[in-house]
Formats: sequence, C-alpha cells, structure tokens
Amino acid sequence: MASGTSSASAPPRIDEAVRVANDTEYGLSAAVFGQDLRRALAVARRIESGICHINGPTVADEPQMPFGGVKASGYGRFGGRAVIEAFTELRWITIEAAALSVLSAEAISKGDVKPPHMA
Repeated sequence: MASGTSSASAPPRIDEAVRVANDTEYGLSAAVFGQDLRRALAVARRIESGICHINGPTVADEPQMPFGGVKASGYGRFGGRAVIEAFTELRWITIEAAALSVLSAEAISKGDVKPPHMA
C-alpha cells in the first residue's frame, strides 16, 4: 500500500479507495459512506483531509468547529478556538511604572498609548 495504514481486515477495494483518495496534493474535505460505522470511522481516519464526514455531504460547516485542510488545501484552521490560534500571536508587553512619566502627551493624544487610568 502506498499511503495510510493498512488493516488486516480491510478488503483490498477499501485500501484502493483510501489510496486514490490520498493520491492528491489537496485535502480539504472528504466523506465516507457505509453501514458499518466502525469500518467507516477506520476508513475516515486513514483519509488525509482536514475534515472527513461519515454518511454525510462534504459541504457541512459548523462555526464552533475548526475548518481547514491539509496538504495544499489552505493554511491553518477557521472556526472556534482554532481561528484565534491561527490568526493571533500571544505576546506579553510591559511598561515599568517609572517609564510612564516619559510618555509624551502627543503619543497619548494620537492614541498610540493610553494613560494608566484609561487602560
């Protein structure tokens, strides 16, 4: 098998379907359909996509869930907590109390800095 993990109980046609699904530079969304949910879940785990739906269309999107692909299908994740982590950088900036006296009125009036009582 060229990609994914192989299961001794997976029929060759499932292995071939997973190989074909993964044989692309893209990986945004996929869907697996089947009556045996355990087998469908096992197949979904082998497919290289950012989202994989079981017994449902590939167009579903929920705002609280991370949405994004793998490979050449986009950058990062949108939705829920993932969007905050994808588009922000956690930083810590401090100003020593003694330095506040040197802030110019011009910087405060331009809005670059807020006086301590307005922060």
